[in-house]
Amino acid sequence: MEEGRLKAELGLLSETSFQEGGETIETPPFLKASSPEDGKESSRQVPGLLSEEEEEKLKTYSPLTFAFLGDAVYSLYMREHIVKQENRPAKKLHRLTVGLVSAEAQARAADFLYPLLSEEEQEIYRRGQNAKTNSTAKNASLKEYHKATGLECLMGWLYLRKENERIRELLGKIIEETLVRNENERKK
Repeated sequence: MEEGRLKAELGLLSETSFQEGGETIETPPFLKASSPEDGKESSRQVPGLLSEEEEEKLKTYSPLTFAFLGDAVYSLYMREHIVKQENRPAKKLHRLTVGLVSAEAQARAADFLYPLLSEEEQEIYRRGQNAKTNSTAKNASLKEYHKATGLECLMGWLYLRKENERIRELLGKIIEETLVRNENERKK
């Protein structure tokens, strides 16, 4: 009975799927419980949480590896936001995206988000910000570039931890803050 209540609370539909944000998501193989036939102990995974082994593996990744992935995650979420607003010509979509994903925009977003992060998230951000990079942004200062790298590092880390809701929450706050800042600048 306890297992049934837990499944209901977590939105689990079956051993092979779970409910997230109103959608049925198939559970990836590495999150499924092991069967008695494979000789492994059953270790039921909760969506969004990693096994100890997966957590340990993440600790071996460099901050620039997280940033590499986080750059794509950040860009994709921002592009999704822009596309969902309305259908626009590609040139305008590109211009709006650049305004949100440039190193300068990401540095502003990092400054805004930092106080809202947990201690663990702040540590991951700092690891990315302090990572030694071999390149710099074309249109940003070195300081802005490092802040942007820290933010991308955090996004990549959250993504690999399957914390998509947290990513959406943080990026939603960035979008809200950007809209407010843009509106205030227009009023000036």
